[in-house]
Amino acid sequence: PADIALTNDKGLLLLESNYGPDPNSKKKNTEPVITSFSLSKFSVDGKRVYTNKIKLENKFLIKGKISITSKNELLLAGLFCNSSKLEEITGFVLNKYDVSSGALVNSSEFIPPADIIKNDEARKKVFGRDKTRDAMINNMRTPAIINNPVTNTTLLLTEFFSFNTSEFSTGPSSANDYSTNFTFLNGPLLFVDTDQNNQLSKIS
Repeated sequence: PADIALTNDKGLLLLESNYGPDPNSKKKNTEPVITSFSLSKFSVDGKRVYTNKIKLENKFLIKGKISITSKNELLLAGLFCNSSKLEEITGFVLNKYDVSSGALVNSSEFIPPADIIKNDEARKKVFGRDKTRDAMINNMRTPAIINNPVTNTTLLLTEFFSFNTSEFSTGPSSANDYSTNFTFLNGPLLFVDTDQNNQLSKIS
C-alpha cells in the first residue's frame, strides 16, 4: 500500500496503488506503472468494508498520504498532474472523506502561483520546469498532514530533495577497481496552509 492509517474503531485504512500497462506507451509488454489509487477500509476482524477508487476530475494523483483527524475525519493529501503522462507536478490536492462509507465530503486543490515558483530554482525543478517524469515525481516528498486542533485547520508539509550516484576509479587505469559515491541532499521545505473550510489557501 501507498499508506496506512488506523481508525478510531480499530479498523484499518489503506491507500492502495493500482498498477497497469502504461497508457502512454506504444510498446507492448512494458513495465507496469501506477494508473490510479484506491481507498480501502478493513474492519477490526479483517473484513473489507469498502474499496473506492480515488477520482480527481480531469486530473491524476501522483503521490498521496492519508491521516485521521481528532474528529475522526479522513484526509488525503497528495500531488496531482493534469496529464496522464505524469510529466509535471501541477499542484496539491486535499480531500476529506467520511471514514464509515469512504464517500468524498469535500475537495480542495492548490496550484502555486507563477511568481512564487519562478524566483526559486529548487521549486522550478518541481513545478513545470523539468520534463523528466522520474525527476519530477522523485524530486518532492509526499506531503505530510499536520492538524492544528486549536484552529481546526490543516497544514501540508513537503520537502524537495535530490539523490545522485557517481562512480570513480580507485586504481590504475588498467584496473577495474571502482567506488560508488551516493549523495543525498535535503532541499527547502514547502508549506501549504488551509482555511477554516479546509480549503488549501496559500503557500510559503
